[in-house]
Amino acid sequence: MGIERDKNWERVLRTAVGFGKKHGRWPTRLLVDPGILAALRRGFDPDDFAELERGVELIETPDTLRAETEDGDSYHYGESLATRLTFTVTDPRPAWLALELEATAEPPPARSAAELEALTQAWHEAVRTKDATALDAIWADDYTAVGPSGRVTSKAEELRAVESAELRFETLDVDEITTREIGTVAVVGSRTTARGTHRGDPVDGTYRNTVVFARRGERWMAVTAHSTAIS
Repeated sequence: MGIERDKNWERVLRTAVGFGKKHGRWPTRLLVDPGILAALRRGFDPDDFAELERGVELIETPDTLRAETEDGDSYHYGESLATRLTFTVTDPRPAWLALELEATAEPPPARSAAELEALTQAWHEAVRTKDATALDAIWADDYTAVGPSGRVTSKAEELRAVESAELRFETLDVDEITTREIGTVAVVGSRTTARGTHRGDPVDGTYRNTVVFARRGERWMAVTAHSTAIS
C-alpha cells in the first residue's frame, strides 16, 4: 500500500494515541464525523477497512472525533493533556493503528464549508439582534477584530459594543461568502451590507471581511477578523 496518509486518518490516530496517553490503555470505540468516515472508506483498501472495523467500533457522530471505552473514559481530538501525565500504555498496540491508506483521500469540503457559512450567517444575525451570548460562543477567548479604521479591539470590547444601546442595526446582510480550509485553520471571506446608527448617526455601508477560524476541540472558533469599507 502507499505510504501517504490522509489527514483525517492522522487525526484519528492522534485521537487514539491521545486517549492512550490520558488513560493508559487503548480505546475500544471511535465516534467519527460522517465526512471523515466516508473519506477513510474511500482511502482504505476494503480488507484493511474491515480490519479497522474489527479492531475498534466506529460510530458515526456529526461534528465529532472522539475515542472512548464503554466505561466512560474519553478523549476528543485536539484536547489539551496535562503536562504531568504518568500513564503509559502497557497493552500491545492494536493492529488497526498500523494501517495505511491506499492513497490520500481529501475530505469532502462541503461539510466544513457549510458549517463555516452557517457560522458567518449566525454571526451577522447575532450582531443585528444584539445576541452577545451567541457571539461569545462563536468568538474564541483570544479573538481580536480590526475595523475599517485600523483600530484593534478585543473580544470583551466587541461584546460591550454589541450590547451597547448606542449601536443599532436595522439590517445587516452578508453574502459572497467564500471558505478555504487549511488543516485546522479556515479563512472565510464575505461582504456585509449594513444599515444602522451609532449614537444616532448613520453607519450605513458595505464592507469586505476576512475572518480566520481555528478548530478548537470539535468546533470552529473565530480568532481574528478584519473589515474594509468598500468605496
